[in-house]
This record gives sequence, structure tokens and C-alpha cells, in this order.
Amino acid sequence: MPSSCWGKGCVSSAGKAAYNRLVPRWKKFIRFVAAASAWGYLGIAIALCIFLRVVGDRWWWGSVLLFGPRWVILLPLAVVLPLIIMRPRLIWVVLLSLLVVLGPLMGFCLPWGRIGSSGSARVTVLTCNIHSRSADAKAMALLIEKTNPDIVALQEWQPGLEQAMLKSGRWYVHGEGELLLASRYPIAKIQSISSRNWVGPGEAFVYELRPPGRTLRFINLHLASPHRQFETFIAVGPAAAPVIRNNIYTRGQQSQRVLQAASEAGEPLLIAGDFNMPTESVIFRRDWSSYSDAFCAGGVGWGYTYHSRRTPIRIDHVLSQGWKCRSAWTAPSVGSPHRPLVAVFE
Repeated sequence: MPSSCWGKGCVSSAGKAAYNRLVPRWKKFIRFVAAASAWGYLGIAIALCIFLRVVGDRWWWGSVLLFGPRWVILLPLAVVLPLIIMRPRLIWVVLLSLLVVLGPLMGFCLPWGRIGSSGSARVTVLTCNIHSRSADAKAMALLIEKTNPDIVALQEWQPGLEQAMLKSGRWYVHGEGELLLASRYPIAKIQSISSRNWVGPGEAFVYELRPPGRTLRFINLHLASPHRQFETFIAVGPAAAPVIRNNIYTRGQQSQRVLQAASEAGEPLLIAGDFNMPTESVIFRRDWSSYSDAFCAGGVGWGYTYHSRRTPIRIDHVLSQGWKCRSAWTAPSVGSPHRPLVAVFE
């Protein structure tokens, strides 16, 4: 009797024909759709991860997706999961897809950087874009009192707010333009990065702080925001391409300018502020891949720092050279669309 290899093993042609008669065509079709959906979903998740890292902030459409709501990729599961009932052995494909989506695509972090902590002298940094007077000064004051940071770096600061926020302990304060730096250590030197060769809005300063017995270099920055450009895209669609491309260029030039200042400052160095770029950005990876990202090294979870239009994203960062991040976390909202980011370094 002729036979062919089919199903779990080799069965006869007659057995195969009998199976075809017993199993309705609609079940076969659903099983096929279930398999195609499971594997297709995994392929789309992997392709999106690659796409964002290749074209995010390189091509204007890539930047739109880079800053867009990534949680929407979870919606197809409402269709895929019921179909898997017909092909339960494919559940591992769906679980792998979910791992890709929640991990690399949505930016879930595990604190690998905590391994091998030495327990040496620590520095705690708190950074937040307070959006002018959007932030609740009392909430920020309570957060500062609770976390007891050594350095507070604020962006979009308004004169007078520091009096309500910095109540406990002695502070050395420098506020200029939209940036405020408050330090437990004396500020020995201040240099504006954005006073020359700077393109577009935003500001950056490099400081030399003097903890007992050593020197600590620190940069507070706020790079040009892309949010107004994306609001334009929501209103007019692809016609917003020129303004988005211009913003990509502006952020790229500003990032290069800060990188140059960071290289000249030397180590040990801490950089904190609103980069207006997620870690997948081509610009961010080009300029800052040699620096340690505090939340990637010491945080747990997604660490989203900016929440707007149901689109959470991590665009505020604390970077370091010559330091090891022991822990990092995002604090509860203080009224600003940006969540405070706290990092502890050794």
C-alpha cells in the first residue's frame, strides 16, 4: 500500500484520505489561519524591533513610529489567542512573540548592571522636566526629601520654583535659562554648551562639582522637543514631513554638540536630562552607545518617563562614564507630563 509521511509520522494514503473525510474543511481552514496568525505575529514583532532601530530618527516615518504608541502591537492578540485553541501546540510561538513585544519592542529592562556592586561611595541623581509651572512644587519637594538626592537636574524650570522644592539641607544652586542644577556639593565651574554652535531650541550646561576629595563632572541638558512636530503630523499627516525632518536634524546636531563637550570634560562624568530620544533612536545609539544608561543598567520594567496621548515613552535619561549604576527608577507623577527619574551610582 502506498504511503506518505504526514502528521506525526508516516501514514498510508488511505489513512490520510479518511482523515480528510472526517475533519471538516472549516476546521482545517481555521487551523491554517491560526498557524499563519501565530507565526505572522512573531514575524511582525521582530520586524518592528529591527525597523525602529534601523530607521528611527533616520527617516521621518521611522521617527513617527519611534515616538508612537507601541502598546497597540498587543491588540492583535485579541484575535490570535482565540485561534490558538485550534492549534494549542503553537502557544509557545505566541509566548515568544509576547516576550519580543514586552521586552525589546516596548523596552522592558532588567537590572543586569547591579551585578558586582562594590558598595563604594554613592551619588544619587534626580532629573525631571517640570514643564514650567505644570509640576506641583509641594509634590516635588516631598520627592526630593524622600529620595535625598545629591544632585537635582531640572529642565523647563521657572525662577522661584527652587525655593519651594529645595527645602531640606544645604544646596548649591545654579539656574540659567530653562535649566536648574541643585547640588549638595560646591559648584566650582559652569560652562554653557548651548551658548555657541547650537542649533534650535533647548539648552545644555556642563558643571564641575567638588565632593569631598574628588571632582565630579555633570551635564544637565534639554534637547529640542519633537512633540510639536508630531502634533502637526496628527493634524495634517504626511505634509508634516519637512518639519519632522528638520527636528531630526536639530536633535542630531545638538546631541553631537553635547557629546563633544562630554568628551572634553573627561571622567568621571554624569549626564542627565530630557534627551527627547528613546534608546532605540539612531541618533541616541550613534552618540551615546559608549555611555552607560542608568535605567538600562539598574532599572526594572519599562521606566517610561513621558506620558502624553496614552503614549508612554522613555526619553529622559541619566548616562554615566566612570560610574556604576546601582539602581534606577521612575518616581510617581509630580504634575508634569514627565516622570522624575532617580538613579544611584557608585
